[in-house]
Amino acid sequence: MARGGKGVRIPKWVRRWFEDGETGPFYEWTNGEGSGWVQDLPGWQRVGEFSDIEPDYESAEREGDELIIPGRVGLSFEDAKGGDDSYGDLGSGTCDFVARFDLLTKHVSVEVHPVDLDELLQPDWPLPDVSLPLHALPRRVVAAFLDIRGFTAWLNQTPDRTRNAPLLMREFWRLVIEATEEGPLQVQRKPLGDGCMFLWLPEDTDEGLAKAIQQAISSLMAILRGWAELDKKSKFQCPKGVGAAIATGEALFLKQSLEGSEGENFFDVIGVPLNLAARICSQAQPGQILATADIPKQLPRPVGFKFEPWAAQSKAKGFTDDVLEGIQLVKPGN
Repeated sequence: MARGGKGVRIPKWVRRWFEDGETGPFYEWTNGEGSGWVQDLPGWQRVGEFSDIEPDYESAEREGDELIIPGRVGLSFEDAKGGDDSYGDLGSGTCDFVARFDLLTKHVSVEVHPVDLDELLQPDWPLPDVSLPLHALPRRVVAAFLDIRGFTAWLNQTPDRTRNAPLLMREFWRLVIEATEEGPLQVQRKPLGDGCMFLWLPEDTDEGLAKAIQQAISSLMAILRGWAELDKKSKFQCPKGVGAAIATGEALFLKQSLEGSEGENFFDVIGVPLNLAARICSQAQPGQILATADIPKQLPRPVGFKFEPWAAQSKAKGFTDDVLEGIQLVKPGN
């Protein structure tokens, strides 16, 4: 019988369990309450495969008849939507796990926690076949960016980022997903580490555009309110807050095939409204939503909020100075 750290004895059957790559208890874990963060991740509703189990025997502990061994495990995700919009394998990541071995019954149970958030929260978007033509299809969109302000400083300063960062990001994405349900409009969400890009795809009418803007701003306001509540109830100090920005215009959907609608089966989206929303978002303070000057004209009767003039703090990279003229600050009210 070998020993781990702290003089804890590691039975041969336990070491053999790891050497054989037993993954059954990991899949059993996905049906328990602790696996909720997997279902909360955007676009990922199904675990693909657990692999590369690496136990940390040096950190093993003994509690009565239970042996507790932490470690790392690889985890891949699949798109559970299926159908025409399925991307197949969406991403992979490295996770912490804690395995519990009952030394009397030899029953094994595990808990899994995300670690590598960059991989987990940024799906492997499909790449086009470079031997075939790539088409750019124009479509009017409402584009928005949202970013956690002060996230890098928080990540460097938080006392236990391995535990607190997954908790924070899980709640962040819960807010994003709950606040941006498709409702009457189609909405696309693209994770960007500590932020997100949104695309609302309105009907090609002025009324459709107004509905999309109303839904987009209402969703962003819901996320900001939820973040404020999260900061109050969190057991640790959260980053400063969330900033957001919104713009409209024509974007280009990059597709391999011309079949289907503009918003389906695309590889990526490029265009001025996306870049402009991103530039303005970088100037938004925690708790602020900024809108381009044309937004109030396209939504003359907003419900639940109003627009106020806002003075740009700096230039927008890649744009002329006048593009920031007339930027509006979204405020609660009628």
